[in-house]
Amino acid sequence: MEINKTYKVDKAKYYDDETDKHQIVIGHTYSSGIEYIKTWENRIGGKYKSTVPYSIDIDGTVYEHYNSKFYSDFIYDEADKFIIPINLINEGWLEGDNKKKYFNRFNCIYNREDVVHKQEWRGKKCWAPYSRKQIDALVDLCVKLCKKHRIPIKAMTHNTKSNTVKMFNGITFRANYDNLFKDISPAFDIEYFVKKIKEHE
Repeated sequence: MEINKTYKVDKAKYYDDETDKHQIVIGHTYSSGIEYIKTWENRIGGKYKSTVPYSIDIDGTVYEHYNSKFYSDFIYDEADKFIIPINLINEGWLEGDNKKKYFNRFNCIYNREDVVHKQEWRGKKCWAPYSRKQIDALVDLCVKLCKKHRIPIKAMTHNTKSNTVKMFNGITFRANYDNLFKDISPAFDIEYFVKKIKEHE
């Protein structure tokens, strides 16, 4: 698979200790484009570490920001040392107004033509959709990383909290770690994703 390395970041954005990995954790960006990583430079004097080594855009483009052998503060837990986080470019939960417009958590207008997914979950009702190209690229990247780091090619089948998620060897979602996390949202086609992952088990 082709990986775009245009948006690499400096060592201040992650911990450069090499650690063994046993899990991939999928989240999203709460933004509409790859430019979201520019905000990393403006936080904590450029030493912001709630970052990811990979982002996947809506069109399926995969971006590598740093080597997956390193780690960051993705979950803010000791488990961060042993996971590989991946962000999907996605606006996350949306709020609507009387003019049938939607806004993301930063009050930016949702302007994609893709239909908003409506489902009550964790205190929100409307969600920005993920694209099929994005999910297909995610499958390819997960398989590649699982093989590289000897992680079992299997995935969680739900996006609800799991008390045993830290012990799971495979692919999980940030929402599996805590009810406060809203990624991956109900707009993500988990059934399709798990089916595609199983083709590689």
